[in-house]
Amino acid sequence: MTEAHAPLPMILIAGDDVLAERVCVELAAVGRTRVRVISRMNAERQEAFRRAGASVTPNDADNDDSLTEAGVAEAITILTLSGDDERNLSVALRARMLNPRIRVVLRQFGTKIGRKIEQNLPDSAVLSPAALSAEPMPARRSIPAASSGFVFPTPPTARSSGSRAASRANSTSPISPSRRPRAA
Repeated sequence: MTEAHAPLPMILIAGDDVLAERVCVELAAVGRTRVRVISRMNAERQEAFRRAGASVTPNDADNDDSLTEAGVAEAITILTLSGDDERNLSVALRARMLNPRIRVVLRQFGTKIGRKIEQNLPDSAVLSPAALSAEPMPARRSIPAASSGFVFPTPPTARSSGSRAASRANSTSPISPSRRPRAA
């Protein structure tokens, strides 16, 4: 007698760019989920996602019928990864209406609205490419060249004057020595 295995949990990805493809590759490498991409795309892109380990529903993700066809009712998570903040939010909210238990992960370039979404949409996470690519302060402090590479001593002529402008000039400048304008 053979044991019946429950199907692997499903993750939906709305989007068809390089980020969405990379996420498919990473999820396939872990192997504990089924991945379905929902996005209108040409046959070449569909094949790329299939090679990455995903199944494809080649429809726009921003309507209920397409989300239902893709399996939103049984999905445990939806990642909205297009480059359009409004569309990502719209798809995420539609998915949540169709499946109140679905975990929502949104790509949002706007960090302010991203924080509001996380505060008001339970079981959600917002990823901001801008925030993720910004260099954190502790990293700058741990790399000496990064924290001191743009600081240089004030020119001697500015130090000699007793004016307020000279006092401000005596502080370190954020301009690289090689980019600083030369005195005439």
